[in-house]
Amino acid sequence: MKHAVTKFLSDESGATAVEYALIVGLVGAAVLALGDTFKKALVDLYGELAAFLESIEFDKTNGVK
Repeated sequence: MKHAVTKFLSDESGATAVEYALIVGLVGAAVLALGDTFKKALVDLYGELAAFLESIEFDKTNGVK
């Protein structure tokens, strides 16, 4: 019985899986936390691009002025 308890306490095979699960959880939390920041940056970028494209004057007969 003592050998079984010692073997159980020294077994670290499950610890690696738990460590990987914690890492995945932390990365997932970071992605969720930074999601709003990236969303705002993308919305701003596309807004600037749309404004730039709208500012280009286009003549149907001669193309871009």
